[in-house]
Amino acid sequence: PPPPPPPPPPRDVWELVGRWVVASPSAVLALLTLLFLPFLYVTSVDSVYSAELTSLVPASMPAGLALRELETRFGTGLLYPYYILVTSKPSNPQPLFSAPFFAAAHEVLQQMVLAVPGTPRQNITGAFFANGEPVPFELVRMAFDAGTSFSNTTTGGHLRSLIETFFTKDGDATFLYVIKGDPFGDVSRRWLHEARSYLEEVSQAGGYEWQIAGMGAVTIDTQDSVLAAFPLVIGTT
Repeated sequence: PPPPPPPPPPRDVWELVGRWVVASPSAVLALLTLLFLPFLYVTSVDSVYSAELTSLVPASMPAGLALRELETRFGTGLLYPYYILVTSKPSNPQPLFSAPFFAAAHEVLQQMVLAVPGTPRQNITGAFFANGEPVPFELVRMAFDAGTSFSNTTTGGHLRSLIETFFTKDGDATFLYVIKGDPFGDVSRRWLHEARSYLEEVSQAGGYEWQIAGMGAVTIDTQDSVLAAFPLVIGTT
């Protein structure tokens, strides 16, 4: 007698899918239409896309927390490259637009230049410290005093503009630009870690909170987080 025919190969999922597609083309078309409806809707209306950095960066990162605080106080768009944010502590509120703060802040920045290698003194600019030089509070006070001749000068107007730009209306927060030549390299990484450590000590000892924000800080913090988790990823895979 002839040998029995070989058993049919087992059916896999794709064979079943293929048979269903051939047998029910209308059902397949209906399913595909449902799947593509969201994309058809998006392309048929005027859609606006955005990726807010504060929504992408975890608040657990020091740079993420500082960035949220900076945007809350001064609005969006302050990203590149580094910013030093100074705020009054809620537990002991003290006005920043004052002679004591200006004097304390001048000392903090001048000591930071000495204590933290790579701090670009000439590239630190704000309302109380401009292009590496302290701005005397008495000069600022005169700029806002309409009874002085200095108030009507070009310099007086420039100082008022600086205060309006770099201070909140309530005078409880201010910030500075910090320009670094390579904001994402190893030199800036060391500077960020050392500067942040220095400013944390200053914050604990004084009446103001000092933080570092900006795209450079966000990028380096993100890289550090990924590198810290890398051994765990390797171990689990």
